[in-house]
Amino acid sequence: MTTGEWCRLKVCANDACQQAFYDHSRARTGRWCSMRTCGNQSKQKTWRHRNSPGVSGVSW
Repeated sequence: MTTGEWCRLKVCANDACQQAFYDHSRARTGRWCSMRTCGNQSKQKTWRHRNSPGVSGVSW
């Protein structure tokens, strides 16, 4: 606590995971426990929603 390292301890942004992790990123902006699993799933979900037919603002 005295070294300021506690602010790097975070909870995964994936609602289904909610695992605690240590943010190793330089800017302290890590959101997921693992980019390979939780981060990838979140980004895929966002991409699919953004590129699905029926989403306003998309002209196909």
